[in-house]
This record gives sequence, structure tokens and C-alpha cells, in this order.
Amino acid sequence: MLRVISAVLVVSLLLIPVSAQDPETRLFIRGVHVNEDPGAVLQDSVTYVPLRSFMDSLDVEYSITWNEKKHRATVTAPNLYLTVAEGARYLTANDRCLYLFGTSFLYQDRLMVPIRPLAKACGLEVIWDESAGEVRVEGDYSPILCADYFYDETDLYWLSHIIYAEAGIEELEGMIGVGNVVLNRRARKAWPNTVYGVVFDDRCGTQFTPAATGTIYQEPSALAVVAAKIAMEGVSTVEDSLYFVNASIADNGWFRRNCTYVTTLGRHTFYTSDTQ
Repeated sequence: MLRVISAVLVVSLLLIPVSAQDPETRLFIRGVHVNEDPGAVLQDSVTYVPLRSFMDSLDVEYSITWNEKKHRATVTAPNLYLTVAEGARYLTANDRCLYLFGTSFLYQDRLMVPIRPLAKACGLEVIWDESAGEVRVEGDYSPILCADYFYDETDLYWLSHIIYAEAGIEELEGMIGVGNVVLNRRARKAWPNTVYGVVFDDRCGTQFTPAATGTIYQEPSALAVVAAKIAMEGVSTVEDSLYFVNASIADNGWFRRNCTYVTTLGRHTFYTSDTQ
């Protein structure tokens, strides 16, 4: 079995503080007890595991390289090309973007990554058994489809463009939220059933200003494309929101009177409605 580590993961001088491993929480990957230090680390209700230990448990040939300049690990395994950096909010697997629901970090010379997106990348299932105090990863290694087969090219194009035009200066979560609004509308009968149709819908007046002003055609940033992919993976940062407004440049009175407040991310306030 090939397990090549091209560079040693060096502990950062600015470690993210984490609690000690919970002795009542045990990690099993495909029936094998991962009994290492660290094994599973709990932080903010997210289970993190060392990337190398996770791959070791899969019984497949793989290699890991570490880019010291970018603090990024790259895993190459059968039908899988995965990258994740220290401090990242997402990982890439076969050019798909999987949200971490946490932030990867270095701990005891190991790159710690949330277990659920790692399992998804490898086609495995994560089961939390609260009564037994166990986290179990089960299933057969079967890497996820690559991006070309999973994302609709036209949807990704227009979703990344509207995200960039509306929220290009926002953090990742705010960008995802804009994508969520478009996809939530597409799923409702009151709006067109395509991303393009939602973005350019003008039956009740302009819905998205960039579609009218032309800024929709600006080339999206790499992060906007990431946000679009994450939204298309089914991740939502704004629940079932159907509207957003930047109250600093537009009146949000109608939304406050007629809609239900959901959340605020950056400059945008998100609302939903039961009538649509």
C-alpha cells in the first residue's frame, strides 16, 4: 500500500485552541477503531479527524502532498483528487466544493478536517450514535462524481455570475446565501424553474438589479464560483429565504411588513414568505 507523505505537516505557531479529545466519543471507520492521539476532536459540535488517519482507514492506495507555502494538503487516490487548506471553510473533491461547517486546522502535527465532508467525498456515510458515544463511518469507498457530471454547466454559470454581481464583496456564507435565494425561488411555482429564468425574471419588475444594469456579465471571482458550487451541493446558510435586501442602499420596509426575517449576513438581510 502506497502511503507517501511528501512533506511533514508542521504545527502552526498560531494553533486554533481545541478541547481535548472526549474519552466518551470513539471513532470507527469501516469497522476499525481509530485509536490515535488525536483521533476525533470535537469543536463547536463538529467532529474533526486527522486527514491522514482518515485515508489510512480506507485501505486504498493514496498519496498526500503538503504545500508549505499555501498550507494546503492534496490527496490523490483512486478516482479521487482532493485538496484542503489550513483555515479553509470548504474542501474540493474532484473539482466539487464541499462545505466544512467548520474550519480546518493544524493540531499535533495533523491537519484536522470535519469528518462529514471527507466521508461524502469518499462516498461514505457518517452515523452518530449518541447512546453509545460513537461516530461511525460506514460504506464502501466510492468517490463522488466529478464536477463535470454533477453540476449543470448553465446553472453554475448564471448562479456564479449573480452571486458575484450581488455579493462579490461578501464573505463566503453571504455569497452562498444569495445562491440559496435563487435556488429556493427556482423550486417554487411562483418563479421560473431555471436559474437563468429566476435571475432574469421581470414579470413583476426587475428582481435582480445586475440583470438590468449588465453587471451580471462580469467575470465572477473564484470564490463566487465556489459559493455557487456549495449552494448547488444543497448547503444553505439562509434556510428557505426567498428575498434579500441591502438596507443601506434600498428600502426594506416592504420586506419587514410582508415577510419573515431569517438572518443577516454581511450587508444583506434575508427574508422568506409563506405566500409564495
